[in-house]
Amino acid sequence: MAGTTPPYGEDAPNPEMKSMAFAQCVEIIRDYENDLGPAKVVIDTPELRIVRFTTDSENEQIACDGDDGIMTVFDLDDD
Repeated sequence: MAGTTPPYGEDAPNPEMKSMAFAQCVEIIRDYENDLGPAKVVIDTPELRIVRFTTDSENEQIACDGDDGIMTVFDLDDD
């Protein structure tokens, strides 16, 4: 059996997850872009969009999952 240690080590990411329609999640990304500037697109498919915002005060990744209807926000600075 492969090792049971998660690939991110013992410090698991602490995402915020919310049930949300894909279109609504994409609209939130647009609102962030209006406030913070353009996002770096990590993945963009018809049912999955993942973007990263990196500014002096923010380092977050937002995932919109249309298949499951979930928005996930990762604070990449959260230690």
